[in-house]
Amino acid sequence: MRLDVEKLLKELKAAEDKKPTYPEDHIAGMRVPKGGSSCASCEYLADNKTDCTSTYFQKWNGGPQIPGKIDEYCSDWYEIKEQE
Repeated sequence: MRLDVEKLLKELKAAEDKKPTYPEDHIAGMRVPKGGSSCASCEYLADNKTDCTSTYFQKWNGGPQIPGKIDEYCSDWYEIKEQE
């Protein structure tokens, strides 16, 4: 079996260029019930407890300030995990 390297490279490039798609009603950040997932327990919560250090969140939100109480707000930004 002969491997078509050029074809494989084109497919890999196309996969890299794909953008994520979301349902029309998708909301990247929202108010959530206390006690569940929230900014209060997030690794991206800044030391000042009012800002998010995620560059994805900041770009979407227009700045780092979390628009709500940190134990009642959540914003999900998935990142591709690098293989070990």
